[in-house]
Amino acid sequence: MIKKFLWLTAGFGAGISSSIWVKRLLKKQTRKYADSVDNSFVSTGLKTTKTTLDNATKEGKKIIGKYRDRVTTNSDQKLSGTLLIVNE
Repeated sequence: MIKKFLWLTAGFGAGISSSIWVKRLLKKQTRKYADSVDNSFVSTGLKTTKTTLDNATKEGKKIIGKYRDRVTTNSDQKLSGTLLIVNE
């Protein structure tokens, strides 16, 4: 019974101490690499993504504008706010 208690205690101690050691090491490495990261890289990537999405939206609106007159109801009235799927 005493051996089990000693091994259990040793296991908990080893687990807790290694967790604390890894936590400290991780914080140290995070601080080390956080200073060297170029923040302009992230902002440039976000701006590029926004520009790409804006251009795709404009192109989609231009294509939909060409085919908008083809979408009509049974009474030959143009629909507003309809979904038009174009394979182009």
